[in-house]
Amino acid sequence: MDPDQVPRTEPENKDYLLKIEYHEDYLEARISGQRTRAAVSALTEAIARTSIEVHCSKILVDVQELEGHLTVFDSYHVVTQDFTKLRGRGIQKGAAVDREVPGLRGWFIETAALNRGFNFRVFADRKPALEWLLGKAQLEQGGDLNGNNLH
Repeated sequence: MDPDQVPRTEPENKDYLLKIEYHEDYLEARISGQRTRAAVSALTEAIARTSIEVHCSKILVDVQELEGHLTVFDSYHVVTQDFTKLRGRGIQKGAAVDREVPGLRGWFIETAALNRGFNFRVFADRKPALEWLLGKAQLEQGGDLNGNNLH
């Protein structure tokens, strides 16, 4: 991966805007717009394509600026249809950061992804997401090496 490469912005779609930045150890995607199943499917493919192009296996996706929520069915579709297409394409770990504390929807997509063998977590804050993604969980803050809170 070339860390000096200029950040990429995908052309504005009617539902979303995707901005991708390259960091030394991970790819960061920031998304704004409407959270629809079609948009999330297209975003998943665009982010994966960029990750593969720059040979980056870790992805941080910031969806704090996406409006709305996916239904449980749509979340299941994203995991079983879209994430499945990523198998064997070099992506090893993904973390999502959302503006709300994960409820049923957030935890559902994480659980569905983990149950299908994907190394994917949902976080309400960027710092623990990045620490987990890079394997730098803060044990002194009461978490284990997987980023789980032990309190």
